[in-house]
Amino acid sequence: MLWQTLMHWRTLKIIPHWRVSLWLLVILSMPIAQANVPVDLRVLVDVSGSMKTSDPKTIRGPATALLAALLPQESFGGIWLFGTDVRGLVPYGSVDARWSALAAPLTASIRSNDQYTHIESALSTALRVRDSDGTRQCHVVMLTDGLVDVQGGPDASRASRDRILKRLIPEAVSRQCRLHTIALSDRADIELLRQMALATGGLFTRIESAGDLVPVMLDALELAIRSQQLPVINDEILVDAEVSQLRIIQLGDNPTFELLQSGRDPITEQSAGEGFSLYAGEGYKILMWSNPEPGRYRLYDSNSDDLRILIDSPTRLDMTELPGTLSPDVSVGLTIGLSREGQPVVQSDSPVSRFEAQFGADGESITLTPSADGTVAAQLDSLPTGRGLFTIRSLEPQRHRQIQRRLEVLESAPITAIGNNTAQAIQLTPIGQSDEASAAKREASRSDDKSKTTGSQSPQSMRDSVTQFLGLDGSDPSRLPGELTSWPLWQLVGIGLGVLALLGFIVLIVLKPKTTVRREEH
Repeated sequence: MLWQTLMHWRTLKIIPHWRVSLWLLVILSMPIAQANVPVDLRVLVDVSGSMKTSDPKTIRGPATALLAALLPQESFGGIWLFGTDVRGLVPYGSVDARWSALAAPLTASIRSNDQYTHIESALSTALRVRDSDGTRQCHVVMLTDGLVDVQGGPDASRASRDRILKRLIPEAVSRQCRLHTIALSDRADIELLRQMALATGGLFTRIESAGDLVPVMLDALELAIRSQQLPVINDEILVDAEVSQLRIIQLGDNPTFELLQSGRDPITEQSAGEGFSLYAGEGYKILMWSNPEPGRYRLYDSNSDDLRILIDSPTRLDMTELPGTLSPDVSVGLTIGLSREGQPVVQSDSPVSRFEAQFGADGESITLTPSADGTVAAQLDSLPTGRGLFTIRSLEPQRHRQIQRRLEVLESAPITAIGNNTAQAIQLTPIGQSDEASAAKREASRSDDKSKTTGSQSPQSMRDSVTQFLGLDGSDPSRLPGELTSWPLWQLVGIGLGVLALLGFIVLIVLKPKTTVRREEH
């Protein structure tokens, strides 16, 4: 049941109506009870030579190891390196205890030596890896700093990029696989990476330096595993009896752990005994506590930007999963509620004091009161552009839960326009450009094309161009536009004969001898 008006927010509007863009309906129509769907995470790491500059300290290694350490048991995953080709680093399969010991092997294996950046082959490998189950939610995390660059030169690279846009992205959508793309450099193909995320509901992020990679990789992982957290309120966390595992993730160069509770000695990484385990990597530490003792704990350092507290519990705070990347003109509908063992928790069974929603670390928090069935139906509208953190909390006297999701709200909505040559890159035009400016740009483009095509060109050069276009010169057929490689042979033959006939007519006109008329002498 939708309420008339929940609340207006200066930077975030939550309005209960159904003004949701059509392209989001497939992603956002999933019921919140699907939050326990097993995870399927496929990680693609760029090892091209340019990474020596973009990631000189090879932070990709420990950042990828963090994903491996935090993937839940019984989920599925795989890790591939890509550059000139694609190489499996961690075979795709079920995640078990061995994954948590991958820090050293991953860090040692990730280098920056390849000559090319074959994004198409990497994405194709990740999408088409064998998945016998089919019920797991597929997520692909791609980390790169470059453009599509394959053997064969610029034409082959443009054709490869075109196939990503016209074949692989629609394939990812049909497989319901979210693509989370991370650009480590301004030299990366930002438009392509952004389109991959935007079309599939994934998270696109461009980071300023490799030092920002660990929290961004963690953001992508939390989208994939639909992580549950404990909120930090007044520097304290409330651990209830249903929490089976507590994972405190502290980011930074030399993080320190200390949990304080009245009447007992502090819990630190040095004093932690049975049930505790410590996992450390470049830029982070993780303290895992199995079957933690219930109670309130004060944190020594509760900087929310550097601290995340993930939990495992049968009682979860569920929310309709949001796309990680949004256009600024999109309104997003969502439903919030609690579930236990996959079944909704209604107010009569376990009354929730309140839900709280917040956008941005310093944003104003608003209260959402649940209805009788324990849920709140609402809508996000007028989101501020840029990278922001959306937080939902469930607060009961003896139990707290939290969900946090990073959202990338684009400054302008991209419009895709593909030229006659489908191997050309998609051009992204910001909304708001005047019709006169657009018309002038199109006219200038036509004039430029006309000057190129109407200049002096011999019949031989025309024949060579057509021969190359049709692939009759033995050139790589992958250079052909995407649609032509999938056309039936009879259509291609028909087109070829028609073009050759036209060329023959032109040659006949050009080479036809001129008739000389002599004036009779009297």
